[in-house]
Amino acid sequence: MIGTIKSKRTDIPKESLEVKNKDFNSSLFCSDKHLTLVAPVTAGESEIYKTIDFDVQEYKKDIGAGKLRHNEDKTQILMHRWRYPSLSIHGIEGAFYEPGQKTVIPRKVTGKFSIRIVPNQTPEQVEKCVVNYLNKKWEKRGSPNKMKVFMAGEGGKSWTEDPKHPHYTAARNATKHVYKVYPDMTREGGSIPVTLTLQEAKGLKKTVQSYPIQRWRDMLNNDLKIIRLGLDKTHKQNK
Repeated sequence: MIGTIKSKRTDIPKESLEVKNKDFNSSLFCSDKHLTLVAPVTAGESEIYKTIDFDVQEYKKDIGAGKLRHNEDKTQILMHRWRYPSLSIHGIEGAFYEPGQKTVIPRKVTGKFSIRIVPNQTPEQVEKCVVNYLNKKWEKRGSPNKMKVFMAGEGGKSWTEDPKHPHYTAARNATKHVYKVYPDMTREGGSIPVTLTLQEAKGLKKTVQSYPIQRWRDMLNNDLKIIRLGLDKTHKQNK
């Protein structure tokens, strides 16, 4: 930067892009020995995604994207949304973001991002990989500013179940009996740590089932939850 100091606002976006541009299907900032962190695709797993009620073009239109990755293949899109880890950049604290012009250079900025981990990853493993990766990138960058990478709070462990388990087979058959259609077996549950707590509790049979009661447009992580009781023939919500 022209002037007497190196702006911290130019360091944070650079590091964020370095993280975002990595291929999350690979080592997640680590050497090849960490490729086994992500559970391999099991036999017949990809077939499950093919029968899921998911319209790629409608999804692309809803999120306002001109083009999707993975050649817009339905199976690959769902797998990269659900069964592979993903990273989201949430913002930069300390930077000016409101309308108007501002020339003040902040003394400190904080970049925030989250990583959705999957089996067989653990928060401790991923944190170590991310911190080591960013510290190495920071050293190569040669910035006079100081950077500290840390995980805010405790990371949550990933959870999934075997859709071929007899308990799931019974649930599928019960759904078909009541609603006359088989349910989609999805892997998009958001952050629900209580499921793992129940699964690991003593005395249980080690299987937990999570039933969605919202639609995919209902903003699952919103503070105000929406529970739809039913739809009439004109598709208006019944209250």
